[in-house]
Amino acid sequence: MPVEFISATHTTPTTEATAGGRRSGFDVDYTRRFVHALDDGGSDWTLVAYGSPSADSAQIAQFVVSNSERIKPMVAHRPGFVFPILAAKAFAAIDQIGRGRLGIHIISGGNDTEQRREGDYLTKEQRYQRSDEFIQILRRVWTEEGPISHQGTHYKFEGFQAACPPRCYPAEDTPISARRFARNSSRARPRDRSWLLSSTRCSLPIRPPCMI
Repeated sequence: MPVEFISATHTTPTTEATAGGRRSGFDVDYTRRFVHALDDGGSDWTLVAYGSPSADSAQIAQFVVSNSERIKPMVAHRPGFVFPILAAKAFAAIDQIGRGRLGIHIISGGNDTEQRREGDYLTKEQRYQRSDEFIQILRRVWTEEGPISHQGTHYKFEGFQAACPPRCYPAEDTPISARRFARNSSRARPRDRSWLLSSTRCSLPIRPPCMI
């Protein structure tokens, strides 16, 4: 299996070792230099992290592809705050801008306090189930012909049709990774290979699952 180098996108020049510790924010000039360094240094992927106080991860992912030639952003996304068909359109557009370089990392949220900062009061197991449904909708939006409808536990819509799929072809190979499910979860189970950790190009095999 090919070896790939994965970094993280730092948006401020602060770390745990600097005075005051790591701080959230978005220093545009610093982030641009950081992305150029990743691109020039040969990294394959860069995680665009998600946190309640952080800059929007999808916007940062677009910034990464717009300021690089080869590095691939793995954008972290928490289901529950953006409706899945809107997220599917946003991710597809970023993938088109980056000429097929976007990956998506679904994080269901392991900390109740952090989730509630943005208005999410589901239990951890309910969040994993919502993530499952969210991924199913992403795949349907990107791959099915004609208008689609969905009625599930967490999402419902009728007659949606997207005009812009991801550039990655076929669209079902757009890399999606996920923290799979909690060790004490008895019901949340993956229904497709999207739930397997993937940090690969469209044509490469998917990596084994990661348990947390």
